[in-house]
Amino acid sequence: MTDRAAWATAGRYRRGRWEETEMGNGRATASPVGECDLIMKGGITSGVAYPEAVYALHERYRIRSIGGASAGAIAAAAAAAAEYGRDDLAEEDGFECLHALTGQLAAPGFLPGLFQPAPPARFVLRLLLALQNARGRSGTARRVVVQLLRELWLPTLAAVVVGLGLAAGLVAAFGGTLAEPSALGWLLVMLLLVAVAVVALAVASLVRVVHLIRRVLPDSFYGLCTGMDEDGTAQPALTPWLHESIQACAGKPPAKPLTFRDLDARGIRLEMMTTDLAYGRPARLPFDPGEEYLFSLEEFGRLFPAEIIDHLREITDVARRAGTGPDGGQQPELRPLPREDLPVLVATRMSLSFPILLSAVPLWTVKDRRPLRHWMSDGGIGSNFPIHFFDAWLPTRPTFGLNLMSTRASTVQAQPPGRAHPVPRSRTAIAGVVPFVQQILDTMQNWRDRMQAELPGFRERIQDITLEAGEGGMNLTMPPEIIVRIASKGRKSGERLRDGFDWDTHWFARYRGLMRLLDRHLNGAAEGPTNMADAYAAMQAELRKGMPTVTEDRGAFDAKWCRAAAESTRAFLETAGRWGDPGEADFRVGPPPVPQPVMRLTPRE
Repeated sequence: MTDRAAWATAGRYRRGRWEETEMGNGRATASPVGECDLIMKGGITSGVAYPEAVYALHERYRIRSIGGASAGAIAAAAAAAAEYGRDDLAEEDGFECLHALTGQLAAPGFLPGLFQPAPPARFVLRLLLALQNARGRSGTARRVVVQLLRELWLPTLAAVVVGLGLAAGLVAAFGGTLAEPSALGWLLVMLLLVAVAVVALAVASLVRVVHLIRRVLPDSFYGLCTGMDEDGTAQPALTPWLHESIQACAGKPPAKPLTFRDLDARGIRLEMMTTDLAYGRPARLPFDPGEEYLFSLEEFGRLFPAEIIDHLREITDVARRAGTGPDGGQQPELRPLPREDLPVLVATRMSLSFPILLSAVPLWTVKDRRPLRHWMSDGGIGSNFPIHFFDAWLPTRPTFGLNLMSTRASTVQAQPPGRAHPVPRSRTAIAGVVPFVQQILDTMQNWRDRMQAELPGFRERIQDITLEAGEGGMNLTMPPEIIVRIASKGRKSGERLRDGFDWDTHWFARYRGLMRLLDRHLNGAAEGPTNMADAYAAMQAELRKGMPTVTEDRGAFDAKWCRAAAESTRAFLETAGRWGDPGEADFRVGPPPVPQPVMRLTPRE
């Protein structure tokens, strides 16, 4: 078993004094009294807020269903592992290990050390980090030049040497030598050397970028970092650290990876979002039956620790021998991707593949005996805040959402359900081309999740975690005090949900909204040209006859079934048709909900 006490103690030690002043001393004082579900939004380093938020919730709730995308998937995996390893009688259980994660992340240099680029890509990440640490336009330009000179000093020096040779000729042409040039000669020398250095830097940078795009990124699965150890230091890279964290929270040894089957055996449901770029659509993990993906142990070996590879080798058989791929390249040996026995870490890494920063995860399918490569990229591309996870017409327990918000977007915190008065929409100030483009991308990515979160029955169970400039996001070099501040915000958000949520009010709002929506679609004016009652009336005679003109997809739907279905549908619509009559409930009383919900068929992603 993983030494939880050592793990948790290490986390507290790294936290130093802030644990007592900001977060409390860790151990929960009472067993949970209820159950909940939890969904967390993606946000790269903003996810450092989640461990403390989850820790606050676990003191009152057993977390039964957990979901997330991107960085939210990391928190979801850790929370699921902690729930798996929960032991209310133990001094150190799964949630104490989860509590310790913040201390590790707040250690100086730990967070940026998780992102270890492949050697050819190091200069790009260093340049990005230099830009992050710059202050003002002049500071940005200075840091860019300094970093480029550090990375490209050799070609720049070579160009300057060549420039000196050219300068000697120019100085001689104006009546001097390099030993005793004229004033004009000195000026020409300086201008020429500066121009040569600038051109050399620009050309060398362009060559590096072209090489990065054409060779480095494709060879590293389209990411600067694979998530694995690249620099040979004692600092763990992202994926090995995730593996260690998940196993510690679950109380399992590294050689026995936590799987979805393990979670299911303890009544824990974990789902994450990824994006299948080959199909051009989001996908839910673990994949549904019928989604038959294959994987390569060789390719996975570049992305996952040895314990994961050993587990996958043991539980899967070869489905397709190595051969030639559809593009003429080499297709590796392929095995079926497991579902129940899939390690939680593998699904987490598929969801956490932030474009360009982290490598995509390669999978394969076979169509007409031809293998097709699929790239699983970041889950936040299609749904960064999958608040629709675990939703039901009538919930049996709350599904909480933790939503990361920037102070650039003005909004309000979660409020009690109000059907007539909508929560004010978040608004983002746009001043300049860069914010304009940023908001276009944000709208493309988040519009659906944002509108879903504004609905009555959703908005009161979502808690915003508002982050200032320099907090979270792509800020990999945040100092410990900022990480602690973000974690403290997460703790307070979890406490607000834990202590302030009103289940009865929430359930009653969901019930009224559902019945009003059913009434509208069954009897009133719905989104289509007619409501269900009118649409059914047009075909009920044919259904009673057994739909004799329909020849496809009959199967069990024979004439006898059709007649029974017609009678059941008639009775159902007759009952619904009496809603609003004297003595019957009127589900349309009161002001309509804002925004207006709709009911339609949509595929499960």
